[in-house]
Amino acid sequence: MSRYLFQRSLLISFGFFLIYSSNAQEILWEKSYGGTHSEYLFDAIPTADYGFILAGSSLSGKSGNKAMASAGNFDYWIWKMDEKGDLDWQHSFGGSGTDHLNSIRSTSDGGYILAGTSNSPKDGDKKEESYGQEDFWIIKLNAGYGATTYSRLF
Repeated sequence: MSRYLFQRSLLISFGFFLIYSSNAQEILWEKSYGGTHSEYLFDAIPTADYGFILAGSSLSGKSGNKAMASAGNFDYWIWKMDEKGDLDWQHSFGGSGTDHLNSIRSTSDGGYILAGTSNSPKDGDKKEESYGQEDFWIIKLNAGYGATTYSRLF
């Protein structure tokens, strides 16, 4: 009796796998983004125009499909794409130290807020002195092409 139950449960499990596999999503497109060094993706969100915005950190200077020079070690790097994964715009923000972008969110005005950490001094895109070794660094971008509205350090 236990052998029968084992065979039956195995058949049910295998049947679920087949159903799951037959309903799996197709890959519509895939892209690679980055420069000659390391890039790290930490967040991605859909946008109102059916595209996506990627948020992470980059060690690369202007190379590959990264169009902006590095300000220091790691910099914040965002990539806004259309629904097919093609570039709408990109921005890089940083100081001479290490800046890690961890999160991005849409704001009610159609812009974005970036949140991460920084140990950069007041230089490059950093407008405030560091409070210590690692500080929270918040950047607000406006709607459209992501121009900086303000930058705060906590």
